[in-house]
Parts: sequence; C-alpha cells; structure tokens
Amino acid sequence: MSSGKDETTRAVRRRRRRSTVAVVVTALVLGCAAAFATWLSAFLSQSEHVARLWSTAELSAGGSARITEVIDYDFGTGRRHGIFRDVPGLADDAEVSATLDGEAVPYAVAAGGDATRIRVGDAHRTLTGRHRYRIQYELAGVAPGGRLDWNAVGTGWQVPLDDIEIQVTGPFDFGGIRCVTGRQGSQEPCPVGRPEPGRLTLDLGSLEAHRGASLRAVSTAALDTAPPTANEPSGPPPTRHLPSGPWVGLWAAAIALAAGAVTARLLRLAGRERIAADALPAADAGTGGEVRRIDRARMASLAVEVPSPPERLTPAQGGVLLTDEVLPQHRVAWLLGTSIDGYLVIDDNESFPTLTRPGRGQTPRGDRAVREVLDRAFAGRDSLTLGKSYDWRFTQAWAMIAARLTRWRDNSDLWEPDRHTRQRRVRLTGVLGAAAGLVAVIVAAVAAGGGHGFWSVLLPLAATAVGAGTALVAGADELSILTPRGTAQWLHVEGFRRYLAGAGAQQVEEAADAGLLDRYTAWAVSLGVADRWSDAVSESTSAPPAAAARHRPAARSSVFHDALMYVVILESVASTTRAPAPARSSGSASGSGSVSSGSSGSDSSFSVGDGGGGGGGGSW
Repeated sequence: MSSGKDETTRAVRRRRRRSTVAVVVTALVLGCAAAFATWLSAFLSQSEHVARLWSTAELSAGGSARITEVIDYDFGTGRRHGIFRDVPGLADDAEVSATLDGEAVPYAVAAGGDATRIRVGDAHRTLTGRHRYRIQYELAGVAPGGRLDWNAVGTGWQVPLDDIEIQVTGPFDFGGIRCVTGRQGSQEPCPVGRPEPGRLTLDLGSLEAHRGASLRAVSTAALDTAPPTANEPSGPPPTRHLPSGPWVGLWAAAIALAAGAVTARLLRLAGRERIAADALPAADAGTGGEVRRIDRARMASLAVEVPSPPERLTPAQGGVLLTDEVLPQHRVAWLLGTSIDGYLVIDDNESFPTLTRPGRGQTPRGDRAVREVLDRAFAGRDSLTLGKSYDWRFTQAWAMIAARLTRWRDNSDLWEPDRHTRQRRVRLTGVLGAAAGLVAVIVAAVAAGGGHGFWSVLLPLAATAVGAGTALVAGADELSILTPRGTAQWLHVEGFRRYLAGAGAQQVEEAADAGLLDRYTAWAVSLGVADRWSDAVSESTSAPPAAAARHRPAARSSVFHDALMYVVILESVASTTRAPAPARSSGSASGSGSVSSGSSGSDSSFSVGDGGGGGGGGSW
C-alpha cells in the first residue's frame, strides 16, 4: 500500500504534472519552431543575392559621370566564376576597372544588344559565399546640360538587392528632384536626401529582382567645386557568423523551461493554503492564534487520523474537497450516497449493474437536486442497466452529477470567493503573454538566420514570455485557495481518509455495529482508498455484514460490502456514456475564388528605366 502522504498528494501531483508536461511540451515545440525558422531564414538568406550595393555618380560639368559601384555579392552555397554588369549606354572602349575583395581580378568589356556587359571573374576559379566587387566606369550623357537623368539601379538585376545606398555629387546645386522606384515603367516615388548643395543621397533599403530606381534633377546654381564623395566600403565584406538552427532552438527551449519552472514555483507560493492555528495539532499550532501558509502537497503532514468524517459533507463532496477537482470516483460515490439515502437501489451484478428506482412512496422527498438527476437518468423507467449499450439519458444525468459537484465547489464557503477572478486574470495574462512571445520568438529566429543582431536580445525575452505564459495558463488552478474553515475541513477529511486507509477488521466491525458500513464504503470510494477498505471488509468476521444488514433496507444489495464494486460500476458507466461512432459519409465540395488586380499611373512621363546607366547584373 502506498504511504498516506503519497495517497493524499496524488491529486496535487497529478495537477502539477499536467502543468509541467504543458510547459515541457510547449518548450519543445517552441524550440523546434525556432530551429526551423532559423534554418529556413538562413537557407533563404544563403540564396544568391546582392547583400549590399553602394553606388556613386561623380558628375562633371560636361554631363558625363564617373560611376563607382561596390557590390557585396553573396553566391550562397552555389559555385560561380564571378559577376557581370550590363550597363546601357556604356561605350565598349570606355575606361573600366574592377577588383575582387580589394585585389585585381580579370574582367572583360563587350558590347551586345541594348547594353554593354562588364564580366568580372576568372574562368579557372570558382567562388562561393560573399565577396566584394568594386567596378568603376565612365558613363556619358548622365547629366547633359546640367539635367540629371540617371537610372541609378537598373531593372535588369536577376537577384534581389539589399542595403542599397546611392549618392550623386556634382559641381552644381540640384532642384526639381524626383525619384521613382519599382518595375520598368513604375512611377512609385522614393525619398531623396539633399544633405548639402551639390549632393544627393538615396537610401532604398532592399529591392526585389527586376526592380530598380531612377533619379532626375536639374541644376539650379553652379558651384566652385563639387563636394567630396563619401568614403566607399573597402576590403572584403564583413563575415557573417550565423547561429545554427538547433542552437537557437535549444536556447529558446531552455529559456522557456526555466521561465516556466520559476513561474510555476511562484504560483505555488501564491497558492499556499491558510491554516488557522486552532486547526493544527498542538505541536504545530504555534502561539497567538497565528495563521500559517503551507503548500497543499505538504498540508497532509499536519493531518491526524480521525475515526469519523465531517458531519456536513457528503462522501462525494469530501472527495472533491480533498482533490480540488471532480473525478469519476466522486460521481460513483454520489450514486452510492443516493442509494444509502434510499433514492436508488444498486445490485451487485459484476457484469452489468442495474440501477432501480423505488416507488415514489418509498423514497425520501428532501433533496430536489437528487430527484432532478434521477428523473433525467430514468426518464420514466423503473430501472436501467449499465454497460450494455449507450444510454443518452443516463449520459446526461452523469454529466449533471459532475456539474452539480462543480457548482457546489464553486459556491462553497470552503474556498475563497474571489479565486475564479484571479484564475481568469492569470490565464488571460498567460495566453496573451505566450501568444506575443511565440510571435516574437519566430521573429527573433528569422532575424538570427538572416544575420540581424537584435535576435540575441529579443529571443530570451520572447522565450521567457512563452514559458511563463504557459505556466500561468496551466498552473492557474494553484490559486484555488481554501478558506481557514476549508483547510480545517480538508484536514478532517484527510484524517478520515487515513483512518480508512489503515482500517482493519476491527474498524469495519465497529462501523457495521454503528450502522455506518455503507456510508464508510462510499467515503472510501470517494477518497481513493476503496482497495484497502475492501480488504478490511473481507478480513472481518461474518458479524459485520450481518450487523450491517440490520441497519440496511431489505431491498438494498450487498454491493456495499465490496468497495471495489465501484470499479465495475465505473467501467459500466464508461460504456453507457460512450456515444457510438458516427457513420461514415462521403461527399465532395468545390469552390472557386478570384483575386483582383489594379493599376495606377501618373500623367508624368518620368518612370523607372528612364535616364542613362541602369541595366542589371547577375553571376556567371
């Protein structure tokens, strides 16, 4: 037999085990989600793209421009020889220079079609990962007659471009400034900065493949000298150190677990029971009528064995008080209690127990709630058999028993009256925190895979919110706190449970002589010690059952002699309340949807693609 303490704290351990499982499962799911999001983000970011495009146009008084482009090209996991740039309007004999990671690199210039191609790279060497290219060339017709008309980023780029920074300098000030971005022909505006006379700056952020930007302005006043260009990036591009998906996932899971554990511990501290000193044994009572706070799982250690149950509690209510939840054994105890009170007769058929309702004149009239449940269960029948088939009327009555016990618990003065408000607030806070944290964890994981540094700050905060929120939702029942009177009754019920768990033949005979054998059996079922009480009954002499029979109506069965009969009743109830599986059906459905598209335009003739330069690029 399990120890008294273990038996008593079983319900508390079960509830806390569910809370722990919820936190652990949430942490594992969170870790997997974070790992996958990191991996996916890293995979997408490792696809071929331009990680940075820094470009400047130094205008001359004659309208030509010296274009300098610094291109951080990321080949991802693919292997390529180099990159190419297609520049419309570039003469095939124009002055061109190119470097790779700050070192000289072979390149070739060849005219073809609408653009001249600058191909940079070594046909005998392949590259992978990120590398920095610097290409410089002279381009005529960018600002003829002082009118800037430059296709700064062409729509011919075959890969996405990130971190785009454009700059224009010239020996004259600019007016009538306009910028457009998007696909070829787009007139979507983009902001242009003018930090000083003779300088324009354009920060586009990112552009998808085949998107570009064009810049237009007119000269308003000549300057003695053009402002200097900003310092261009030099040397190789910065190396990206990306965290691995499993590491990010493991970190998120560990933080969520830790946060959940701390939050669960705080909930347990907040949910400690208050015990009045006069309800404690003399050795634990202390002085001055103080009220102690103690964890529910440890409260059983203060209980002392008592030979009788509380007078104002039924067996089912005592079980609910002890476990703080409505269990099937409590509903069985409710049925046994109605039989003891004369509302019901239960036979001892070990296969299909039969419930019989005596005639109206043979039953007490006092408890209206009991009559309502039995009216629903029998629905005009004199008897019903459990376990043979699904019975929807008894199923409704079985649910009513649980609802009435729950209602008693919710309205009883044995629990603090505002516990439900606290629990709802805690659960709502947990749901909101966990949901917000989950979104933030995914954002942080994506940022980690993309190489954005803020993930290392966001992830711990977000994972903490998820773990703590889950613990709040799963552990809000800890705040179902008893009143001092409730704890006194709880200790009384626990003390009686210990008495039943340690009972022998003598205790059974004493209960039978007092006419309490049936009622003690119902208590044993409700308090989870039916097995031990049944053994004690079997160990007793034949006198107790005979004595019990003198106090029991003749119609009542000997089912109460065997407390383990409740297992048969419970199994039969399960079969009776289990609805048959619905018949399978087949069908089909179809639907259609549509999406709408629209276009917008402007009367202005300026659009993406206008002006000199532009073109695009890619790898080879």
